[in-house]
Amino acid sequence: MPSLSGRYFWGNDARDRAKGWNPRAVLFVNKKWAYVGIPPRGVPSCRKTTKQCKRYTYRGGRLKIAGSARVKVTSEGFTRGRIRYAPLSLPGKNTTMSLTLHHQDFRGCGVYPYCTTWTETLSMSKNRRFVLTRTSISSIGYPGTGTISHASDPMSAVVTPFRPEDGSGCCSTTADRSPRPSASSTTSATSPMPAVPES
Repeated sequence: MPSLSGRYFWGNDARDRAKGWNPRAVLFVNKKWAYVGIPPRGVPSCRKTTKQCKRYTYRGGRLKIAGSARVKVTSEGFTRGRIRYAPLSLPGKNTTMSLTLHHQDFRGCGVYPYCTTWTETLSMSKNRRFVLTRTSISSIGYPGTGTISHASDPMSAVVTPFRPEDGSGCCSTTADRSPRPSASSTTSATSPMPAVPES
């Protein structure tokens, strides 16, 4: 891999057993700066050292991010600390996609006396509409001592980006509680899912 500039890598911190997914990411903004974390939106710009923006060096296939040890980088990614990072690809400017992404997660479930599981589905169409749906099931109490369970009604958020004639801003949102295959309460199109895993 001749250069890391513009490359994006992600990993999961599995040390917290009470959570299913703890995503981590490193985005190499240019040849000097790396953004350590998941950007709130788009590609960040780094001009000075901050909690997320860190200087890095990359020579001979070996990477060193300020404050961490030098590691080897391959086409399959790299290991930083206890986390393995795999490569992602960012869609190009003005790219249109029609796809559906599914995300399943949990919290608690064996570590604490409560358990919540949920499924989120993000559908993106070429007409610039995003539908994010979510449904969840929760319980509290230890088995054999009495438990309380709850299942959420499906909810969805339809997010349509503004066009210039509509005014300023990112997006307009319409909430809908009618039954859907999955459900949601999120009202933003800029979720930490800006990339698509490489095949």
